[in-house]
Formats: sequence, structure tokens, C-alpha cells
Amino acid sequence: YGGSLEARLRLLLEIIEAVHGKVGKDFPIIVRMSGDERRTGGRTLQETQFIARILVEAGVDALEVSGGTIPTVFWAVVAPSGTPLGLNTDFSKAIKEVVDIPVISVGRINTPRVAEFILETGRADMVSMGRALHADPELPNKAAAGEFDDITPCLGCNCGCIGSVVQGAHATCIINPAAGREKEMALVPAEQRKKVLVAGGGPAGLEAARVAAVRGHDVTLYEKEEKLGGQVNLASVPPFMQEIGQLIKHLTTRVQKAGVKVELGKPVTPELIDELKPDVVVVATGASPLVPESIPGIDKERVITAWEVLAGHEATKANKVLIVGGGLTGCETADFLAFPTDNMAAAPTEVTLLELRDKIALDSMAEPRHLLLDRLREKRVDVIVRAKVKEILDDGVVFERDGQEETLNGFEYVVLAMGAKSVDTLSKEIEGKVPEVYVIGDATYPRRALEATAGGAEIGRQI
Repeated sequence: YGGSLEARLRLLLEIIEAVHGKVGKDFPIIVRMSGDERRTGGRTLQETQFIARILVEAGVDALEVSGGTIPTVFWAVVAPSGTPLGLNTDFSKAIKEVVDIPVISVGRINTPRVAEFILETGRADMVSMGRALHADPELPNKAAAGEFDDITPCLGCNCGCIGSVVQGAHATCIINPAAGREKEMALVPAEQRKKVLVAGGGPAGLEAARVAAVRGHDVTLYEKEEKLGGQVNLASVPPFMQEIGQLIKHLTTRVQKAGVKVELGKPVTPELIDELKPDVVVVATGASPLVPESIPGIDKERVITAWEVLAGHEATKANKVLIVGGGLTGCETADFLAFPTDNMAAAPTEVTLLELRDKIALDSMAEPRHLLLDRLREKRVDVIVRAKVKEILDDGVVFERDGQEETLNGFEYVVLAMGAKSVDTLSKEIEGKVPEVYVIGDATYPRRALEATAGGAEIGRQI
């Protein structure tokens, strides 16, 4: 087993023969394989074409064509948002040209239109969807009925499906919290119709409002900004993150269809509560950037937050920027800002990133993290780890690393990406005024959108 190509195939061929011996020749066997392993020393597309013909001779009935290999190119096996749609269709088309059995393409086929395009253009005989059907098991039925706007889209975030399983938890979905828990999360009509006020239009508030309204409650959602979405509006700004914006688009559509009344540009105050007299208030007022007052110089004029940068601050035009905090927010902000000095098509921005821990972007899913770090290297972002900021200067910082103090100067802005803190004054201000008050999402403690929508879904079912 090993050595020549034929010898490396021996184990697979023996498995196929053994399966045929148990189930008979008329029971279909499908082999899933990478068209190209996308790595130096890995199997090439031409080798896969050669192997495909041997598998046909062995009695395989169909081939499902993926790409990449685990763990080295895991990002291609479960390709995250920002990667090409149908990224393995060139492979499936090439294999289809050399065999006469059905060829199935898999990988980032997340909408009916993408699937139909692959079939109509001869790139595959069938398509395979995994995460898209996890997000919405009714996708094929809704597509057949022409109900495209009702399809719950897969964002390719890998948070609930892949990420949860890797961490030893049950698979779920950032946009469909009921995935995998359909029985216990069935929507049951409310025994008593209540007047529900939701404060905050981020993912937690939107999902809570939707579920409560579907169950029969009279729901009004108030958002202090002029648009719904909360932090997701910022999270969808960095490169290759635009798909995450579908979360708010979809939740907004579902909230409207559920009959929720939405009031934009109106914060919820105790006076409003006195006026409306709701039976239930759901506090989903989110979070704000963490700005540690203990660091000298933190209040200097040129100190801003990553949230401000992603919202369009003039720091986006700076030549040299220092980011404090190498979590996912800091790294994605660096990816957003950085352009090497040799890039003739864009104003160059040099970015230095300081992180307290030994590694950066540790709060990211593995697959998008791989690609994010590749981009930071390509853009020549200078990363300094094990760095604890001691003081912020007019044009830089003093930090400690491995017991030694060092200074960085010459920066136009210092950008803070040091985490978030909950925003909730409302629940205490209305204590005793409302029979039921629930605090959800980041207003409880900062969390991912995955936990935010799950919390909203749970409270919406509890009211």
C-alpha cells in the first residue's frame, strides 16, 4: 500500500470490492475525492482523471468531486465566505470529460441559481449541498416554488456547523438556530398574546422579535440607529466578509413578514416604556468598544477604535497605522487598511499589529483564519506578539515584550481593537415597570453572532 499511483489506489479498490461483496453489484457506490489537492506534492487534476477511469472499471457508480486536503488545505474542503462560489467545478468538469458515469460537484454551491448554472453549463451532472441545506433544509422545495426570498442563506461562516462540531458541541447555524434542534425548538403559538418591545436591532433583537411575532405576540422593535444590523454592519466591511451582511438582510425580511413593527432612529428610554406600557421588554442593546482607561494616553486625539475605522473614519487614508489587539477584529481591520508601498493602484498604508498573546486571530474559525493570515503576510502587515501596551504616545506606543520595554513611533493613528463591553443601562432603569424583562446578546456579555441569534431564538420562544 503506497509507492506508485496504482499501489496508492490499492486500499480504495479493495474497499470497493469488499462493499460490492456485501451489498451486490446493483447497489450504487459513490466515491468522493479531491479533483486537485491544492498543495505542493498533492494529487493533481491529471492524476485524478487517470484514477477516475480506474474507479469506473472497479464498478463505482458516481464520483463526487471536492478539492483540497485535510488538514493542510482544510479551507478548500470546507471553503468559507469570500472564496469563489462553486470553487471545484473546473475539477468536476475535467473529470466528467474522461468518464461516462455521473459526476457530482461539491463546494460553495449555496444557492439554487449557482447550482442551476453549474448543471446548465455542463460542469457537473449533479450538485451536492451540505451547509446550504443545513441552513435551510427546504431550499429545494422553496426553489421549485419560486420562493427564493424565503430561502435561509448559508453565509459560509462555518461558525455553527463546522466550528461547533470541532469544539465538541452539536452542529447548529448562525442564521438558523433551530438547525439540529428542530423538535425542541418548534414554534408553538403563545398561550397569551403579549405586547412585546424589543430594544435593539442587531441579530439577537431581530431573531427574538421574529420568533415572538410568529408565535402570535404584538411586537415592536426599536433601533437607535437609522438602520438595522448592529455590529454586523461593521463586520461585513473587511475584505471577503460581505456575505455576512446577508444575515441582517434575511432577518430583516423575516421580521417584516412576521408582522413586527420597526421603529428606526429611536432609542428606548424609561419614558417610552411609561408611554407604551409593554408586557415584555427584550433588551438587545449590544456592546461598545473596550477602551481601557488604565493605559496612560488612551484618551489622546489620534487614538480611535477599530469600529470607527470600519465605519469610515479618515484613518482609512493614513500612511502608517498601529493596531493594538490581534484578535479577529484587529486582524480584519488590518486586512481592511493595509496596502503595501509597492501597490501602484492604491494609496499605500503600512500597518503594524500588536497582540498580547502568542498568536493572532485565535477567535476566528480555522478555515477563514488560514486565508486571513495569508492576506496579512501578502500585505506585509508587521505583527508583534507577546506585546503588552504600557503607554500610548502622540505617534505610537510603549510596550513590554519578554520583560523588555520597547517603543514604536511614527504612526498617524493608534487603533484600538481590544474587545468589547456590554451596553445595558435600560434593564435597571425599567426595573419594576415591566412584568417581564430579558437581556440578550452582547447586552449580557460580548459574544459572537452565533450565540446572539441563538439567544434571541430562545427568548422569543420563552415569552
